[in-house]
Formats: sequence, structure tokens, C-alpha cells
Amino acid sequence: MVKARPEEARTMEQERAKLEQFLTFFVGGEEVAINILQIREVIAYQPPTRIPVAPAHLRGVINLRGAVVPVVELALRLGLAVAPVSKNTCVVVVEVILDGKLTMVGVVVESVGQVVDLALSDIEPPPTFGMALQPSAVLGLGRLEARFIPILDVDALLAERVALHAALEGGVPDAPLPELPPQSDAAEPREAAAPGLRAP
Repeated sequence: MVKARPEEARTMEQERAKLEQFLTFFVGGEEVAINILQIREVIAYQPPTRIPVAPAHLRGVINLRGAVVPVVELALRLGLAVAPVSKNTCVVVVEVILDGKLTMVGVVVESVGQVVDLALSDIEPPPTFGMALQPSAVLGLGRLEARFIPILDVDALLAERVALHAALEGGVPDAPLPELPPQSDAAEPREAAAPGLRAP
């Protein structure tokens, strides 16, 4: 057995320390990823309760164990085609920074892929052209085997939608938040619900 030299061992350890985890999923037929540190949990799709005067991207709100969470149609936000709801459709609940604090937002995705490890050296700057996605929506391209996966800038994508929800919750005239039925924790998870991603 050949052992690595101390210098090589230190370099390998440093590279492992720089690894970050990302959850891949599909939206509008495109495979994309989000840093797992921004993901609170993945839940089965449930039809959101609509909010008056909300833009098309904001599908409505759901009741997540007593918390009112806005739900965004991510495909529309990215300018992609929206797929019909299927047994694999999920809501990825992410945490974005709004006014200096973390706020939960759900994004609708076609299906969940896998959790992947990427080193910083595996992440390339996003190109300025040639992508189906808007360059401003992408933090970088993660190199995974023979393909590149866009890593989404969740804060930039959702800040405007969260701000709208915050305004509605604060009391925009003629647009009160509706009463929502609670989400059942006992419901069977869907096939693509990526077990293990729920925060404690």
C-alpha cells in the first residue's frame, strides 16, 4: 500500500474540508442545484391557497406546522416551462435572508435528484450567454462527472417574492392572508421527497 506524503495528505485534507453539499432537482426540464445549507426540508406537493393580487410566480401559501410559507413556482421565476403536477412534484422549503433574518419560502420543483458533494475547485463562474437560465439567477456551474449543473442564487431569486408575502402578511388592504388547513405530518411522503432533509 502506497501512503501519501505528508504534504499530499495535508492538501487532500484541505480539499475535503472545502467540500460543500448541494441538492439537485429538476425544474422546467433543467437540472439545477441549491446549497443544502439553505434547504430546510423537502415536502410532498400540496396545492397552495391563492392570495389575491399576487404575481403569477407566487402560487400562494401553505401552512407548515403553523407557519405560513409562501410558495413560488420556480419554473416561472426562471422563465422556464411549467410541468404538470405529478407524483414526483415536491416543494423544497428554503431559507432566504430578508431584512437580515432567515425566512422560509417553498419552491415547486418537478422532482428531486440527489445530494452531491462539490469542491470549490469544481464550481465554475456562470457564463454570460448560452444558458437556458438567466445568468443573474446562477451563482456558478458545478462540475459533476461529465456534466455541469447550474447552482441557483436563491436569495436573489426569491427576495422579491418574499418581500411581497411580508407586505401581505403585514396587512395590504383587501388582501388578507386566508385561513389555511394545517399540513398533515402523518401523510406518506412522495417518492421524490428526499428523506433526511428535514431540519430538526
